Amino acid sequence: MGEAKHTPTPWSFVEYDSPSGPYFLLLSGSWDIAHNRHSSRDAGTERANAAFIIRAANSYGALLEACKVVIHCVVPCSEQIDERGCRVCTGWLHEVLPQVRAAIALAEGTTDA
Repeated sequence: MGEAKHTPTPWSFVEYDSPSGPYFLLLSGSWDIAHNRHSSRDAGTERANAAFIIRAANSYGALLEACKVVIHCVVPCSEQIDERGCRVCTGWLHEVLPQVRAAIALAEGTTDA
């Protein structure tokens, strides 16, 4: 058997009220990923936790790819850096920074890039 893979992203969540407190259902399309029926925490904390899980799952691919791109430059250039910075990647760095900023914004749940 091959290695199991996670349910594809993007994920989302919905909130329902129940007699025992908030009920959060994490979804991938119409597939249930996880749920939380109730907790001793307040609903705001539970909602923030669900949103954090969704941001983490949905930004994983973009963050991983952005890190790989940066490593692709940084490792080979580590011997080319002087007090002025990297002499090899100066132009390239301006091309990759928008990708890195977009991945960070996705992870933070903002639109800043």
